[in-house]
Amino acid sequence: MDTKQLEHLVALVEEGSVRAAAARSHISQPGLSTSIKRLESELGRPLFERVGRRLKATAGGLEFCQHAKLALAQLRLGRADLRDGKSISLRLGIGESRRDDFLGRFSSAMVSLYPGAALEFVEQNYERLVPKVASGEIDAAFLGVPRGSVPRSLERVSLADTTMGVFCRPMHPLAVRGTMVTDQELAGATWIQSRSAPGRLTENARPDNPSLIVDSTYLLRQILQHADYLAVLPELVIERELAMARLVRLTTKRFNFNVSIVAIRRRDVHSRALDAALDIARKCFNESSGADIRIDQA
Repeated sequence: MDTKQLEHLVALVEEGSVRAAAARSHISQPGLSTSIKRLESELGRPLFERVGRRLKATAGGLEFCQHAKLALAQLRLGRADLRDGKSISLRLGIGESRRDDFLGRFSSAMVSLYPGAALEFVEQNYERLVPKVASGEIDAAFLGVPRGSVPRSLERVSLADTTMGVFCRPMHPLAVRGTMVTDQELAGATWIQSRSAPGRLTENARPDNPSLIVDSTYLLRQILQHADYLAVLPELVIERELAMARLVRLTTKRFNFNVSIVAIRRRDVHSRALDAALDIARKCFNESSGADIRIDQA
C-alpha cells in the first residue's frame, strides 16, 4: 500500500466515477482502476460496488476513506516539518465571522515566515467546516461557533469574541428615530439574510421570514448599506462599515448575544507549521487592525 493508492481511493470516493477521479489524479483510467484493485486486494475486501455506470463506495470503503484522508494529511504536515517549513502546504477553512483584513494579514505573515508556502482557503460556515477538520480533509479552520458546537475530538483555540446585533443603514426609518425598537416593529420590518450563515446560532437568532436571501455575508453587507433592510450580524464583521457610519446598530431586546471566534484543529495532529498558523491567526485578532504581525522566524 502506498500514498498514491490512498489518493486514488479518496479521488474516486469524492468524484464517483473513474473518469473524473483519473483526471483529478492525472493518471489514465486503466491505471486508476488497477491502483484501486491492488488496494482492495491488499485489504482483502471490496471498497466499491458498481451501480449502473458508476462506482459507489461500500460502507467499508467510506470508512477506510476517512482514515486515508487523515493519513494523507498527517504525511503532508510531517513532510513540511521535516523540511523545516521550507515547503509547506496547508488547507484552511475560513468562516464569515472575521475582520475584513484577516486573510490578507494572515497570508502575508505566513509567507514571511514560510517563503513559498502554499495556502488553500475554503470559505464555508461551521456546519460544513467542523466535519472537514474532524475528517482531516482540511488542517484547521477559523470561524465563529455557537456554544457547545465543537466536538471533543477537536482542539479549540479562542481568537476573539464579538456580539450579534440588528444592523441597518443610518437612513432606515427605525434608525432615524433613535429609540428602542420593539419586537412588534422588528416583526414588521423587511429583513435580509445570508444563505451561508449557520443553520443555528442560538434560539430565536434569526428573523422568521427574511424577504431577501443572498449567498454570502459580503453580498448582504453591500445591499444593507443601500436599501432599507435589517440584518442580524456579528459586529466584528462590519467594523469598517460601523466606523464609517455606513451601518448602525439598532437598540433592541432581541438578537443580542455573544459569538466566539475560534481556531479548530484535530487534537491528534501535531505540526509546527500548523502551530505557527494558529499563532499568527491569534495575533491577527489581538493586534490592531492594519498593524504588521510580529512573528518569530522558524
